[in-house]
Amino acid sequence: MKLLILLSVFVLSSYYVKAQSFELVHDHSTIQVEDIEVSAKFYADILNLKELETPWPDYKLIRFFETGKNQQLHIAQAQI
Repeated sequence: MKLLILLSVFVLSSYYVKAQSFELVHDHSTIQVEDIEVSAKFYADILNLKELETPWPDYKLIRFFETGKNQQLHIAQAQI
């Protein structure tokens, strides 16, 4: 009887439950650099990438650059 009830609950609940769907999208890449200032200057001045604000304005060891529509390059100071 327990098995029948469990089976019934499982079958009926599967009709009402829908899994959340999501789309896997690549939106950024992160690279480590030896000198954040030299690297940021290179990406901004030489490659002409637009620098974006980071969620941590006081933390100076990571910088974000726009590389395309909804795409970013993050450069981070290597902690050696």
